[in-house]
Amino acid sequence: MNKKARELMDQLDQKYVELDKTRKQLDASLTIQMLWPDAFKHGKCTSYLQGNLFKTESMRFVIKDGNGGTKEFELTDIPNSLLERAIEFQKRKANPYHVKDLDKLYKSVQLRKRIKRKE
Repeated sequence: MNKKARELMDQLDQKYVELDKTRKQLDASLTIQMLWPDAFKHGKCTSYLQGNLFKTESMRFVIKDGNGGTKEFELTDIPNSLLERAIEFQKRKANPYHVKDLDKLYKSVQLRKRIKRKE
């Protein structure tokens, strides 16, 4: 393969990476809008996990709208794609000792979701 073709292939690969990132952002935004239809009414919103990592039942998923209004959700009410995204974000900024705890949190929530469905 000549040099020009290799450069074009590298550019195409980069575009696919950008496309995947944008698709994931759109999916997260649509999921947030499904949970709270007015979340984007006043512009950009943010979402985050709140609570004590060692008391997983107390953890909440919080959406904060452009005006500063917030809405809290139990982790068992959050779709897995959004929960995974929030946990991955927390892992990037967490103390390395807590990364394993975040993995345990995800497993705990999945277990509670299964129990909730059976009830």
